[in-house]
Amino acid sequence: MVRLFFAALFSFVLCAAHVTHAAEDTTKAEPSEAALAFVGQFSDNQLSGMLSRVGARTETMMMLGQVNGRLTEQIFNAEIDAAIDRHGDAWRRNMALAWTPLLTDDEMLSLAADAQLSPHTEKYASLRTDAGRAMQDLSGDLFRQILQEVVSNTFATVKAAADTE
Repeated sequence: MVRLFFAALFSFVLCAAHVTHAAEDTTKAEPSEAALAFVGQFSDNQLSGMLSRVGARTETMMMLGQVNGRLTEQIFNAEIDAAIDRHGDAWRRNMALAWTPLLTDDEMLSLAADAQLSPHTEKYASLRTDAGRAMQDLSGDLFRQILQEVVSNTFATVKAAADTE
């Protein structure tokens, strides 16, 4: 029964795995050190949260969770961490590029150093939607690629664990 479940699920994963593997570097522009320091304060947590929320709602992850709940969750979280290790530099670079036209280097350094105590927090908060739109343009394909890797790798690992039982 479990093998039949995984065979059906694997077919679904193969169909869902058709993702364009876009190059991670979408432009030749390089962000400033200030921009990289600024986004370094929050980008990995943001990417991790997005992968967790979106991935958990995929049909594959919901079905895996029904069969091997806790194991699936542990593997899924480990795959998210591994994906951030693999793709985090490209993600941070794109996020820094998204913020570069919106804040000056001095504003970004102030926000990186002082967080909520920075005099630029209001400006930062008012520009988050604009930065989000820019980030979607810069990293939409990259996010889909990372998500596909996380879900596919989780599926393969959970399936391998079930096959050994």
